Amino acid sequence: TLLLGWGVWVLPAQQGTPRMAVPAVPSVKPGPFVFIEEFMHSAVTNGLIGTHGWLVHNIGAAPTIAYQASTAASWGIVRITTTTTTGQGGGIGAGGSTTGFVFPIGTQTGPMDAYMRFALGATTEIRVRVGLLTPVTTAVQPTNGVFIRYDTNVGFADTQFMLCRRVASDAEACITTGVAADTSFHTFRIFTTSGSPTIINASVDGGATVCMTTAGAGCGLVSTTFPVINLAPASQVVTDAAATAKFIDIDYWGVLAQGLARL
Repeated sequence: TLLLGWGVWVLPAQQGTPRMAVPAVPSVKPGPFVFIEEFMHSAVTNGLIGTHGWLVHNIGAAPTIAYQASTAASWGIVRITTTTTTGQGGGIGAGGSTTGFVFPIGTQTGPMDAYMRFALGATTEIRVRVGLLTPVTTAVQPTNGVFIRYDTNVGFADTQFMLCRRVASDAEACITTGVAADTSFHTFRIFTTSGSPTIINASVDGGATVCMTTAGAGCGLVSTTFPVINLAPASQVVTDAAATAKFIDIDYWGVLAQGLARL
């Protein structure tokens, strides 16, 4: 068998014509933006994590980053573990240290899809935010973002996974996904369906869609605003317990942006 770029030649036992021709070379001109991270086990050093060199951000003392054994459904898992000090933790983010690669959602020129698959290490005394966040944030609450939240701190007391947004340090505004938090892996989707969207949608494990909108009606959260700065895929956890570390396991991240005017 001879591997040739985009195709495979299967040669017969005797010299002759290959039984399968190499297919036509696909176009390599720019089109949709595609970002996929499977967290194949590599370094755990800042800037070298995963395929895309994720950056570590600290909330208080630095978290511990370590790869975990794959499961039947989750190949490639990275664990983020906090210290044992209340209010400390951190996470990992993709993209630059000051500017994310996700263009402001409300002014994007086409639909956007973001998938993230993760599992909580606990459902008590834990503060988790996973989604499109302020790059390399050092705060429990990122300054800007559109994300999935599970935060059991007394100020939030979440029992279900929440779809949230925050703009320029205002109050986080959220809507429940309707899915109770547990320690199993779940696949979360945050997406829009058009350019210059007025609605951001979310679902869990392919279930019912919930949404937030800048309009006055039509979603569970209405008359809201969306971040107007670039964001970055990020996953973070903070312990809310005394003398107890908390963790989250990240299996997958993917972002697709369509309708880009770069052909």
